[in-house]
Amino acid sequence: MSKSNISIFLSGIRPQNWKRLYDSIQPAIDNYSFELVISSPYQLPNELKNKLEIKWIETWRAPTPGYQLAALQCESDLMTFVADDGWLLPQKLGEIIKFLKDKESEQEHWKNVVV
Repeated sequence: MSKSNISIFLSGIRPQNWKRLYDSIQPAIDNYSFELVISSPYQLPNELKNKLEIKWIETWRAPTPGYQLAALQCESDLMTFVADDGWLLPQKLGEIIKFLKDKESEQEHWKNVVV
């Protein structure tokens, strides 16, 4: 799998909510790619087990160290965290990714300008 545009990570204790969260990601990021990193003592629900964008880490740690563990497995240049009982709003994360990529491009341009 090639490097995704954004890593989304969570420490999960409510696997019954993960499908809803997963389904909200693509509409939220528009045409960008993602990876979802989940650390949890619970197994992935069957409907998520074959999703290539998901990395699952078994851990019995408390939620805060679980978030830290998941963050260490992220491979994208951009990353964000979510709660496992939440979901993402359509197009909003895509707007943030575009803004950050535009700023990065703008900074690269001005680095090469000699005054």
